[in-house]
Amino acid sequence: MTNQQILDICEILSCKDNFIIIPHSNPDGDAIGSSLAIFNLLKKMSKKCRILCNDPFPKNFEFLSKNSVKKLDDDIFELASSYDSNLHISKNEFILSVDVADRDLLGKSLKKLVNIDMSIDHHHSCKIFSTYSFVDESASATTEIIYEVVKSLKLLDLEIAKCIYTGILTDTGGFRHPNVTPKTHEIVAQLLKIGVNNSFISKNIFDSKTKEQMKLNYFVLGSLEFFFDQKCAMIVITKKMMLESNTNKEDAHCFSCIPRQIKSVLVGISIREEDENFYKISLRTENPINAANLCEKFGGGGHINAAGCAISGTLEDVKKKVLNEVKKNLY
Repeated sequence: MTNQQILDICEILSCKDNFIIIPHSNPDGDAIGSSLAIFNLLKKMSKKCRILCNDPFPKNFEFLSKNSVKKLDDDIFELASSYDSNLHISKNEFILSVDVADRDLLGKSLKKLVNIDMSIDHHHSCKIFSTYSFVDESASATTEIIYEVVKSLKLLDLEIAKCIYTGILTDTGGFRHPNVTPKTHEIVAQLLKIGVNNSFISKNIFDSKTKEQMKLNYFVLGSLEFFFDQKCAMIVITKKMMLESNTNKEDAHCFSCIPRQIKSVLVGISIREEDENFYKISLRTENPINAANLCEKFGGGGHINAAGCAISGTLEDVKKKVLNEVKKNLY
């Protein structure tokens, strides 16, 4: 992202007074961190703003903001799926999407109902769908871009720093992914100097599972399958598993990395039942397998080594479709 682009973002944020912030559906740490960082920034600028999301934020991100996540106050966070076609957006509200690479990723409740005024994103697979678009593929996370904006405005504080750190931590897989750059560590160093408690955040995100999630983990591991000389591993998360473990899809977000953690596996596939004959797919890959390119075949996208998509059909049909594309990339 150039200095001029950062200044352009700052100018737009300064000129508008009423904002709606929209992260992608099934929000991850970067989407949540970006939303809350921008929210806190706009509040410091005395702007009116609210967060609108197709899906709830996972509970293990409650530590970021007691008001905006835990209490879900109506004037701060709104669940778009509860509105259906009755979603009300006034003409003077400026709509900003963060960490959204494609209009379809706004989610079923939003992609047909809103026009995006500005988007801030870092995905290689990002498609232009807004009036103003700011994309930096070299950034490890969207929160890296937001850090530059906040720094330029000289409004960085501990609450915003925690949100930015969370986005970087999660989108780099705990600083293990190849998207980590020297700049990433330079930004993190500044966040730690401000007072970010890195161990506290890491514990909340990676090491704080409920007993219900652990039971779901047991069921998920039982679904593990290997393909293509153990170069590919797959897990499945069904509604039945979630019902029997008393969990929901927000509890299942932490399992997508499991298949790829197995030695010899180049492609890890996680399939989660979203609805009848409709499944969400998460891919985690090792170079040279490009997860984003593979998911684009099904209308999805993401990062080179982490991406997602959605596929309709029976579970067996979905498995076959994904495995056929994986096979093309492996051989």
